[in-house]
Amino acid sequence: MAGEITFTGLSSNIDLNTIIDALIAARRSSHITPLENWKTDWETKLESISALDSALSSFYTTVRGMDRINELLVRTASSSNETVLTASANSDAIPGSHTVEVHQLAQAEKEVHLGIQNGIQYHSLGIQNEIQYHSGVADKTASINGSGIDKTFVYSYGGATRTITVHSGDTLENLRDDITNDLAGVTAKIVTAGGKDHLVLVETVPDASKEIILDPNEDMTLDGTDTTTDLRATTFAQTINGSSIDKTFVYSYGGATRTITVHSGDTLENLRDDITNDLAGVTAKIVTAGGKDHLVLVETTPDGSKEIILDPNGDMTLDGTDDTTDLTASTFAQTVNASGADKVFQYQYGSGSNISVTVATGATLQQLRDLINNDATNPGVRASILDDGGTGSAAMHLVLSGEDLGKDYTITLNPGAGTTLDGTSDTEDFTNGGGVFTETMSAQNAELRVDGYPPASWIERATNHVTDVIEGVTMDLGSPGNITLTVSTDTSATLEKIEAFKDAFNNVRTAIKDATLYNADTGESGSLLGNYAVQIIQSQLNNLIAGKAPGFQDPDDTYVNLQQLGFSTDVTQGSETEGLLLLDTTILTAALNSDPDAVTDVFSAYFEGLSNDSQISYQSSLPSITSAGIYDVEVDTDAAQGRFKLSTEATWHDWIALTGSSGDYTLTGAAGYAEKGLALHITYGSGTGTHSAVVRMKNGIVTQMGFDLEDLLSTSGPLNTLDGSYNDIVTNIEKRIEQEEDRLDHYEALLRQRFVRLDSYMNQMNQLGNYLTQYVAYLSK
Repeated sequence: MAGEITFTGLSSNIDLNTIIDALIAARRSSHITPLENWKTDWETKLESISALDSALSSFYTTVRGMDRINELLVRTASSSNETVLTASANSDAIPGSHTVEVHQLAQAEKEVHLGIQNGIQYHSLGIQNEIQYHSGVADKTASINGSGIDKTFVYSYGGATRTITVHSGDTLENLRDDITNDLAGVTAKIVTAGGKDHLVLVETVPDASKEIILDPNEDMTLDGTDTTTDLRATTFAQTINGSSIDKTFVYSYGGATRTITVHSGDTLENLRDDITNDLAGVTAKIVTAGGKDHLVLVETTPDGSKEIILDPNGDMTLDGTDDTTDLTASTFAQTVNASGADKVFQYQYGSGSNISVTVATGATLQQLRDLINNDATNPGVRASILDDGGTGSAAMHLVLSGEDLGKDYTITLNPGAGTTLDGTSDTEDFTNGGGVFTETMSAQNAELRVDGYPPASWIERATNHVTDVIEGVTMDLGSPGNITLTVSTDTSATLEKIEAFKDAFNNVRTAIKDATLYNADTGESGSLLGNYAVQIIQSQLNNLIAGKAPGFQDPDDTYVNLQQLGFSTDVTQGSETEGLLLLDTTILTAALNSDPDAVTDVFSAYFEGLSNDSQISYQSSLPSITSAGIYDVEVDTDAAQGRFKLSTEATWHDWIALTGSSGDYTLTGAAGYAEKGLALHITYGSGTGTHSAVVRMKNGIVTQMGFDLEDLLSTSGPLNTLDGSYNDIVTNIEKRIEQEEDRLDHYEALLRQRFVRLDSYMNQMNQLGNYLTQYVAYLSK
């Protein structure tokens, strides 16, 4: 403790620390130790509650896995040929054998295009008009303005007009430098070719959105006299080779390589004509689209065995410099639309609307595939590309596949009977009417026959996953053929689940037994002996185990309790299983083999409604609020009212007005009673007097136990309530212990102060005694 005074008897031979420690220990023993022991007792109770809660939670998990008949009753279905079909069964399936004939499988529509037939190569980048090439002058150092007055050279770039002054006597070199130094985004160069010097204008930084236009107002004359060269706009042309040397354009067709010479200053038109006039089986065209001029190569005569390949050696560059367009093979692509305008690809899926996909000029087969797949209005058609492994241009095929099975989902190409992707001769026509698509798989339903039915036709389904032909059986069709399908009960699987139920229940009983034990010889008792919450849990579970399943009764039900199925409680004192649930599997196995439905019913029936009067029949219930049990029902058709009471009750509940009309009444249980949410259908006519019936709401023992466990384990259940109360008690004890520790600290401080004063007084007495002893000795002398 802070500021503690320690000593061992400074003025005496007495060990005062030992005395103080003994006094503190005595006080701790009488004031704090009982509280700590008390806290330990409550913590032991909390540990027992936790163990019981864990056992109940585990039991609840087991119960939830078998509280429906289809979970407990395991049916199996086997096929004599799993290539034809595989099958599975649920609890609704009836054991037995069936013959199944699969005539055809359900399949989706599939349309395959015959391939790209014309070997069309489309220059996708296009010519941007950014390079202008002058036809040339004899000498770049000679004057281009001998008029004696200044002239102007006018051009526009990106929409901005630029005016360059050409002084009298200026040369082509002077004009080149003035244009370049103008810093308007255009660079001028001089190229010498064919014995002439040519002025070439190119973009300083390539920009596909801009172009160079000479004499935009069409009124510019550098010099109109005959004493010099006239650099009017008409003397300029767009070139694809602005270098001073010849270039080559290389392609192959049908395996034969063709080389076209592209002279300095040649235009796209020159290249088109040279390719076409080469007479090698390929025709060149120019298509203008998107502000660009595109070179298109097509077969002169379509031949599916041949294809056009650009730059076959992979080393061709028409011009690698920055003053012309690079027409390498990589800028070419095989297109499905080289028309120069947008086209439409149209189809219909099933009975849906016509779907139109816009295909831009220059689009490739891959782009058309993506346009179809990414279309937000696509109703369920998927496009893909099939490579058949051939070497010709027809090796690539567009494949259209329906996502849905069944004959209602057909794919119709060109449903508008007039829409064409492109009807011109320079590209493919993708219409159905054009015959270039072939139906490789037709949309059709699955067809089968079960046990010879129907004898003259077929059962049709739009899927190969058939769930509604044989009750409780799911069939997955694999191929046409005949098989034998066998449905049986898996007794061992059901028995395994029931044994798991027994073991989980015994874990709960063991936890309760440990918490409530009492040994008369030793007086030892469990921490929760006599606890009301434990008694509630034990009583509820024991009543269900030992009693009838709710709503069951003899002789209407084959089994009404677990004792009939081999369950019992071990009452042998001193036995290892004393108080636990026992199961005679011989009895249970025999019952399962004899009547599996009756066995699983007593375990896992779920709100099964039955009535002994067909005119007062069960209609529906609300499991969350309706209680299972046996109800007496009375209907007074004269007063249009009815009432309920449980068979265990002596007094009828309140009358309830019937709803509906005569012969079609409904009686619904009122709030505040066990029958709340229970609805009955009354077909007795009005004025026919009073009628009685017994209506049973059946819940299996496991099913009902699930509901009870939900209540016991809920936040408002007895264990959670008890846990909260006990934790509050422990918290209060801890506070009291803290208070007593504080008091003990104060008590120790007080003791030490008192013993300090005692030690001081004893020191004074010792000094006085010594003085008197010395004084007496002095007197005696």
